[in-house]
Amino acid sequence: MTRRWQIRLLGILACGSWALPAAADPPCIEFAWDVRAEHALFAMPPELREAGADRATAPALSPDRLYQLHLSPQTTVKFVTTPGGREPAEGAHAGLARLKLAVAGAYRIAADQDLWIDVAIGGVLLKPQDFEGRKGCNNPRKIVEFMLPMGVELTLQFSNAQNADAKITVTPAPAAVHEPDANH
Repeated sequence: MTRRWQIRLLGILACGSWALPAAADPPCIEFAWDVRAEHALFAMPPELREAGADRATAPALSPDRLYQLHLSPQTTVKFVTTPGGREPAEGAHAGLARLKLAVAGAYRIAADQDLWIDVAIGGVLLKPQDFEGRKGCNNPRKIVEFMLPMGVELTLQFSNAQNADAKITVTPAPAAVHEPDANH
């Protein structure tokens, strides 16, 4: 039993209430999408990885895991292609990771902070299907959905991050239809 749950259990017993506390703050679970898979992963201990400063040093990620990527100053990162987001803020952090999927389909890339998420294949950015985010949340803060091919090595580009450490997940999206939106 984790220390956090031990403290909660003691609090419940002391108050005489057997009701369990909510799993997350209401604003952080009220996404328009079903984000239960992402919430479950963000509750797990992350695998620590150093994000790549270029494609050669980018670590391989797998779906359905939580990673904590240590990002570099954005000015030192050599992107596969120019990030699709706005100009980086002063002191922004960035990094690269690689992803190769066994099954093609819609996937969500989630982060615990407001950063720009791109997926590149062959030097070209893939257009996102949709995105969603919640200010004040970090489990996750932002989710971007892409249609991704199988068997092809993709480059994930994270940029314009305020913090040097970013928690990241990649999850298959539940079947849904989204209108394209490039404002992620």
